Amino acid sequence: MHQMPQCRAEISRSHTVYVGALIRLAMCAGLNRDASGPNMDPVDCQVRRLLWHQICCLDLLTAEGQGPQPVIRDDEFDTRLPRNINDDAFDRPDNKSVPASGWTDATFSIIRYECCMVHRLISRQRLATDNNGQTDLRDLKTVQYLVSVQKLRIEHQYLQYLDEAVPIQRCAKLVGRLLTTRFDAILFHQYSQFDVNLELQTDLRETLIESCLTVCECAVALETDPELAPWAWYAGAHHQYERSIFLLMEIHRDPYSPHANRINRILDHVFGTYPNMGSRERSRRLLQILAEEFNKMTQMRKVKTSQSMTSDNGSSSPNDLSGMVSTPEDGQQWSHWQPEVNYSHGYNHDLPPVNSGPWWPIPNLPGMLCDPSGSQHDEYTDPQHDEYGYGMGPGHG
Repeated sequence: MHQMPQCRAEISRSHTVYVGALIRLAMCAGLNRDASGPNMDPVDCQVRRLLWHQICCLDLLTAEGQGPQPVIRDDEFDTRLPRNINDDAFDRPDNKSVPASGWTDATFSIIRYECCMVHRLISRQRLATDNNGQTDLRDLKTVQYLVSVQKLRIEHQYLQYLDEAVPIQRCAKLVGRLLTTRFDAILFHQYSQFDVNLELQTDLRETLIESCLTVCECAVALETDPELAPWAWYAGAHHQYERSIFLLMEIHRDPYSPHANRINRILDHVFGTYPNMGSRERSRRLLQILAEEFNKMTQMRKVKTSQSMTSDNGSSSPNDLSGMVSTPEDGQQWSHWQPEVNYSHGYNHDLPPVNSGPWWPIPNLPGMLCDPSGSQHDEYTDPQHDEYGYGMGPGHG
């Protein structure tokens, strides 16, 4: 309970140490082993599952913030997901009935835990697709298919039942939409920065742009919707706008992008508006600020250029970043580089900051939403025992 409000927007090494200690304590208490059985109290079983999967979420959050792999390994736990039932159902004699499909007291948490499990699946499968640094397009497409199946299942099993007229359910739907859309960014981001198959690059760039846009739009909506203010304090645990950097670089790379207005609205919210500055100057200024902050960070951490990344002139000064990051023009340090962007298309200078206007609606995902007029369960079933590869599925027992 203490670590939940601590691990939000900013994650330090101290958080990683505390969460690591929490994981060991939880394992000593046996939370990593499912305690379902005829003699197990249903309330105790539900609480243990809730606690363990919240700890798994904290483990992923600190791993993302500080870089090391998650402490919890796939073979170290078999705890099922909590049952999707209301708390008062445990007071009734039929509390062992099949969990509900709609909104319950546990749905919000279960959505996050389901997404955490898929995140672990992506991490494991992504490592398996790398063969000596080479990415096989077919393997990557296979992983994308597996992830898409999980996204559809989460959408049909949980998100489609949430009523946007109820604030807490709208918040849960936004968080679920953010986390499921984020899967593509987690899976493909590293491949967009290397020389991989050209067909892969073409497909992945558009997928990445759409994923980053939807993730950022959901994050903005979580912060700006006045009815979601009671839960806004925890929004930073779901996203820290790191995807906006990719969008900034994308609009710098392709000023003619059809997503330009959406990207610029997000940049206005994240970095603030520049009313007296055109789009060209704004883009240059933002990149310069980011480069300066990167330069400061590397100097504070005393990051030295590795020998393999040192430039041909043999410079290896700790303050010389030319071997680490260079521009196509002259190899200057980032702090002295001012990119030139020629915008030949119109940019809406009158876009207001997002947080001063109406809140953003929940973005729709093409191909993800259910058809309200059709059958909802014809093609989708609950995950099987080995759905995630852990020899278990979501806990319905």
